[in-house]
Amino acid sequence: MLHLYALVSHPADVPGTGGIDGMPLRVATVADRIDAVVSDASQTARPPAQSQILAHAQVVEALAASNDAVLPARFGKALADENELRRRLEGRQEQLVTAFDRVRGCAEVGLRVVPANGNGGHDRPQSGREYMEHRLSQVGRAEQLARELHDSLAELARESTHRVLAKPDVLLTAAYLLPRGQIDAFRAAISAAERERPGVWLVCTGPWPPYSFALLDTAGK
Repeated sequence: MLHLYALVSHPADVPGTGGIDGMPLRVATVADRIDAVVSDASQTARPPAQSQILAHAQVVEALAASNDAVLPARFGKALADENELRRRLEGRQEQLVTAFDRVRGCAEVGLRVVPANGNGGHDRPQSGREYMEHRLSQVGRAEQLARELHDSLAELARESTHRVLAKPDVLLTAAYLLPRGQIDAFRAAISAAERERPGVWLVCTGPWPPYSFALLDTAGK
């Protein structure tokens, strides 16, 4: 049985870290330009432990740090062997090579926009109508913020994605795909945007592997 961590543009640089349950990592060749980083996996069917999920993420992060183009794999069921892995990826080689080109040299930076006062500065609504009016106003403000803030930051990124949540504790979540050499400048742009908007906090996370832009799913084929 195999556990898949990520696909890596050939040739893969495999870190010395161990995989899930301390199993050594190795490369399985998928195609001429595509390597898969895997480890042996237990055949025991059980819900994954938190430590296993964390080990999976740590391997993906190590691969992203040592390779120029990585497609992280979703944590899922073990594969029978390398033949099953190739079968599940059959016919997708061109798509995968294109995905490598999209993320090559890039990392993901996350953003959460949080109200600085925690509840948007409003008392608890006294009626259903007041609640709906407040909610519509809250959504409208969040959408306006998304247009102003996200659009300006998206211009600095290769790709981006965002969701307007307009919740009391979070207004907006976003992810940006950035060339690694531009991450510091992007963080500086976020800091400048926060200074211009004293009513919100901009929480920046990462850099991460490009989960929001190239997450690989090998299930269901």
